[in-house]
This record gives sequence, structure tokens and C-alpha cells, in this order.
Amino acid sequence: MGYFDGGSQLGAQRAPEAKQSKPQVPAKKKSISYLPLVMPLVFIVFAAGVVCLFWPAIKGCGLIGKAAELLSGGVSLTGIAYSADSAPMAVVDGQVVHEGEMVGEVKVVKIHKDGVEFETAEKKWTQSMPVSEEGFCSGKKGKRAALPVLLELGSSGCPACRQMEPILKELKYTHSKNFRVDYIDVWANPAEGEKYGITAIPTQVFYDASGKEVFRHVGYYSEDEILAAWKNAGIKF
Repeated sequence: MGYFDGGSQLGAQRAPEAKQSKPQVPAKKKSISYLPLVMPLVFIVFAAGVVCLFWPAIKGCGLIGKAAELLSGGVSLTGIAYSADSAPMAVVDGQVVHEGEMVGEVKVVKIHKDGVEFETAEKKWTQSMPVSEEGFCSGKKGKRAALPVLLELGSSGCPACRQMEPILKELKYTHSKNFRVDYIDVWANPAEGEKYGITAIPTQVFYDASGKEVFRHVGYYSEDEILAAWKNAGIKF
């Protein structure tokens, strides 16, 4: 009689031992980098600080004015005189000009009540300016600079013209609220001399607030004589 091997049978039915698993290491959290967001802000703050620090120098060099001038076609329109009694005039780059005249390489094509048409060999454009029916009008909206104009036509090579320079400078400073002082070098711009009918220099031309010529003088003219000429023309300050 054979014997039943219970141990072998039990061993065969025994469940396999579970394999030992490795301890799990917690996953590292991904760190978020704020550097790409912060750097543009730092640069903007730094640039703003540099501009504020050097603003007087930037302004003094006229960089802002030059940029605006380039955008406006290379000339600066600062006034318009539009009256039914006389031909329209405009103040461009500090010069009193009429239609058809040149300011450097820029031609004044047409002067309107609210703007001036300009033209060069390459392009045409219009600069606008709010104005009133009469008088020289400033570029400030709603305000009219109804000022007379003293136009000096001369040249730096003329001795009497050089004597006029400190007088005109003083008048421009002390009477800026009473009248404008403009200057044209007719030797550098001979066409301007022909336009104004200049036969000798210096010549002073007096315009009232509407742009109408009221008086002119040839030769040296003192400050007192200029102020007296305004008074004789009926213009009081």
C-alpha cells in the first residue's frame, strides 16, 4: 500500500509568496519660472528711469522737435493769417510766407483757413491748424494769437543788419505778448528779397494782426523808433 505524501500535496497547493516591491519615491513638483514675465517689466522700469534722468538733455538737443518735424514733412507751421482784405499768409519755420513761395525745398501751395498745403519734389501733404477768421492764429486749439508782426529783412554780412540783431532780440523778448519778430536773410534767400520788393537792407516791414502791411522802413532802426512806428500805425501796446 502506498502512502499519500501530504507534505508534497500541501506544498503544491501553497500560494506563491508575494514579491517585495520597491518603496515609491514621491514625484518632484515642477517649479514655475517667473523670470520671462519679470524681465520685461524690469526693462520697462529701467528705460523709464533712464528717460527721466536724461530728459533735460534729450529735450535740449531738440530730438523731440526734430522727430515731429520729420513727421510733418520737414517744416513747422506755427500760424495762419486769413483775412478777406489781404492775401492769406502763414508762419512757416519762423518766416511769413504767401502761396506759391518756398521755404527751403518745400513749396507753399495753398493757404486755407484751417491749414496749409505743402509740396516737395517727392510728395504733397497738408498741415492743419484751428484758426479764426482774422489774425495770426496759433496751433493751440481754440486760441488765437492776434499779434502784429515785425519782419526784418537783412543779412549777417551787412554791418547795419548786425547792429539790428541785439535790438530785435530785445524786442522779441520784452514784447513777445505785443508783436512777433521774424527775420529773413535775403542774401541767403534772394528770392525772398524779390518777393518783398527789397532794394536795400536792413528793411523792417510792419504788419497788423490781420497780416496787412502798415509801414516799412529801410536802414538802421532803434528800439524807440520801432515802438514809435507801431504807435504811429495806430497799434498801441
